[in-house]
Amino acid sequence: MNDTAYINAINRKKALEAELREVEHFLSLYQRYAGAHEERPIDLARECVVEDAAERRSEPAKPTKPFEYADLAEKYIREIGHPLTRTELVEQFHKHGVKLPSEDEGRYLGTILWRNWGRFINVPGRGYFLEDMLTPEDQIRIEQSTRVAQLSEEEWKRLEEVARAQAQRPMLPKTRHEILAEWNANEQIASEFDRYLLGAAKNALSKQLSADQKHRLREMYIMELGRVDKFEPVTGRGEV
Repeated sequence: MNDTAYINAINRKKALEAELREVEHFLSLYQRYAGAHEERPIDLARECVVEDAAERRSEPAKPTKPFEYADLAEKYIREIGHPLTRTELVEQFHKHGVKLPSEDEGRYLGTILWRNWGRFINVPGRGYFLEDMLTPEDQIRIEQSTRVAQLSEEEWKRLEEVARAQAQRPMLPKTRHEILAEWNANEQIASEFDRYLLGAAKNALSKQLSADQKHRLREMYIMELGRVDKFEPVTGRGEV
């Protein structure tokens, strides 16, 4: 046998075996990625959107209702362990990435806390606390604050006059209708009107009102405002 021919045949065999291995490897890869078990190409943009959506689902839902804000307020007070003022509570909301749905977040939160008066206790000079966390010192402060002299019948009549007079004032920059709508929505009065109302009451009585007395005064004001609004048509922003 010709040695050269034999060597060439052996080399050819090795080359064919190597080529066969490459073909088998290709077929294996093809079957893995494009055959019966084909995997779809990765859409990076879609993957990012899906991943972002999954992360959003894993995050706690943002509160939207008053009772949810009240639940968070209780949570923050318990975590801190001592009374928090409205300003301090708003700071806690911001710290946890929550913004209250009002330009005046403190007043909005104060309204929610006031409506949950049995749940949140206002400790004079300290802030809002929870009944099961009150200390003996807190109890003394509360008892002392409740001894505020009650208003006389004559004083309430003077406040009614204040509410009536304020309801007759020109409504700038809002209309009476807008103020009434805001009150019906969340029992709040725009700060500029509330400031005039409480200032006039203080001048009339020469004393500060308690939180409950202020709220009653606001209710009288809204009642008087509603009477005026009922008989005077809304003509646009400004004086009615």
